[in-house]
Amino acid sequence: MLICPSCEKETKRYWIGMCSSCYRKLRKQEDPNFFKTIPRTKENREWRRKNPDKVKAAKLTFRSKPDYIDKERNYRLTKTYNLSLSQYNEMLISQGGVCTICLKPETRVASNGKVNNMTVDHDHTCCNGPFSCGKCIRKLLCHACNVSVGLLNENPDRMRRMAEYIESYKRAVGAPGSEDQ
Repeated sequence: MLICPSCEKETKRYWIGMCSSCYRKLRKQEDPNFFKTIPRTKENREWRRKNPDKVKAAKLTFRSKPDYIDKERNYRLTKTYNLSLSQYNEMLISQGGVCTICLKPETRVASNGKVNNMTVDHDHTCCNGPFSCGKCIRKLLCHACNVSVGLLNENPDRMRRMAEYIESYKRAVGAPGSEDQ
């Protein structure tokens, strides 16, 4: 939860450094006509209700444009990690397009059938909350490695013990995956 500096209430949503109700009050003070409805809003709403297929097709067409995709990705990266799309792409190129841990490209497929982007890994102990300051960004990971690091609570000792455990069984004679076979 975040605390609004204007009203000092806890809030889930934040609008330019304040909760949504404080933001609305500020906007009303700046421009009294800001929240007045557009005269045709009711007609537009009615048309959208009657034509859901056309609305869905228009949204898909608009959202599939490369311009929109890049802007949306840049917005999310900047808001979440304080990282621009060009910085993300530079990181991806410097890593050779593969995960830092498993050295493989991302394989997780989204519901639209496209392969997901690599995940930005950052130190969760640095920034408190859902957003990163940008200084604690480490590298790009595939989804599987990122989830694994998270499940192990970013604890290096635990990760080493897990690796030792797996390696001890691979060294055993006759064990599946051992080098002796």
